[in-house]
Amino acid sequence: MPIVSSLFKMLKENILPLSSKIYYSFQRRDNNIWVFGEWFGNRCCDNCLYFANYLSRNHPELHLYWISSKDADLSLLNKNVVRVEKDASSAVSILKKAGVVIYVQGMSDITKTSILYYSGALVVNLWHGVPWKKIGADKEKSAKRRQLLYMRMQYSLYGSKYYLALSKDFFNILKKAYYCDDQNIIKAGYPRNSLFYEKERIDSCRKKLIDYLKVHYDVEYDDSVRFICYMPTFRDHVNDIFSFFKETNPDLLDLLEQHHAVILEKSHFVTENRSDGMIDKGNRVYRINSDFIAQELLAASDLLITDYSSCFFDYLLLDRPIVHYLYDYHYYESDDRGLYYKKEDVVCGDVAENMEQLICSLRENLQHPEKDKALREKRRRFYMEYESSQACQQIYQFIMGRLNN
Repeated sequence: MPIVSSLFKMLKENILPLSSKIYYSFQRRDNNIWVFGEWFGNRCCDNCLYFANYLSRNHPELHLYWISSKDADLSLLNKNVVRVEKDASSAVSILKKAGVVIYVQGMSDITKTSILYYSGALVVNLWHGVPWKKIGADKEKSAKRRQLLYMRMQYSLYGSKYYLALSKDFFNILKKAYYCDDQNIIKAGYPRNSLFYEKERIDSCRKKLIDYLKVHYDVEYDDSVRFICYMPTFRDHVNDIFSFFKETNPDLLDLLEQHHAVILEKSHFVTENRSDGMIDKGNRVYRINSDFIAQELLAASDLLITDYSSCFFDYLLLDRPIVHYLYDYHYYESDDRGLYYKKEDVVCGDVAENMEQLICSLRENLQHPEKDKALREKRRRFYMEYESSQACQQIYQFIMGRLNN
């Protein structure tokens, strides 16, 4: 009976999406209409943003649309990309005609409904980070065989047609986690990393950060200040994520003053609201909210502290010190989502498991920023082998090749 019940539930849940998929697959499509969306329609800051802006500058023949919630901040989006409100009649109309649909998370980036208006379009997932933590079917540790079969059906029917991978290892992970074939994976870098290949843009990010601190905290720093970025990932099952705003260690503040350094803490946007009530540390630790784009914060920083967040892979392109603060490593590996790699095989610098070790690692890296240069280069070659300044062009050529076949 449980199997029959599960099958009945599965059929009931899939009647509307499956019937809409079949129906809209036969709609006539315009391959010059390209639609973008990110992070459930609430954000405009990731690979889609950079790719859409690239296309608006270099391919004026395309009609570009950005679908988002009404109050999403689209200030960084090129003015030639047309804004459309998520699930409005105009968005539905565009999705019915679009030849290409691009997102970073899933269909929830462009619609809340289960009606697949965009079926028949070429659907691309540009993704949002190289996985150390498990993704897709791989994160379902206790899933039974029929659950995995159901997930495979869901990904096959309603998932992306194409995925973006920036290394052979990530290529293999995507194949297994999302049940996709070799020909459905794009080998190229992340569009958002185009920022890291232009010195002028990096310099502008640093100036922007200095201005941000002046406006938000009424403090002034010159270019000699050393910015330490702390960017942790979220946890699926716990709310207690380390924050420097909960830390009162005087040795840490002494170290920051000694090296004319400040810590800039930016929470994952999923957990940003959990920071309420934290202690204000004054002029050495600052909270950076979602109004400052993560990629620009990385470009402006001299050193990165993180845990399992994929931001450190991107940061490798800047060849700057990385410290991993893995205070809950055994929990995250065993009880939370799980990890693809042992820490010894993926970390790009010092590993600290408590505050004393973290302060020691910060001191060493501030004094000797080149100390793990060889390790960083080794990790970059392995985990980011397809990364280049031509990523946007390569992705565009791949999509056009599929459209013209």
